[in-house]
Amino acid sequence: MTRVRPEENPDGTMQSARQAVRKLAGEALQASALAEIVRALEHGSKQVIYFAQDKLFLSDLQKALAKREDAGLDSTNVEVLDSSVPGSKRKRLISPEVRD
Repeated sequence: MTRVRPEENPDGTMQSARQAVRKLAGEALQASALAEIVRALEHGSKQVIYFAQDKLFLSDLQKALAKREDAGLDSTNVEVLDSSVPGSKRKRLISPEVRD
């Protein structure tokens, strides 16, 4: 059980209980994903692939990972591959030199 406290939205209204729970759950999921990826890298993985369906979640996770210099991560070695990635970048990401 976790205590959830609705916060104020940017427009000045209060969050509903559902919004507050969703936000807290999203933050917990992101923290869990971040920890799982960093743990895999600490145990010697050269590459970690994390699958998720939510593009916004992936974007936020990418930003959080790129700040983890302690794990050897930065904006040059953390990528998202989804349907919005242009074909030229997608081709580069899946090329054997980058992918492997």
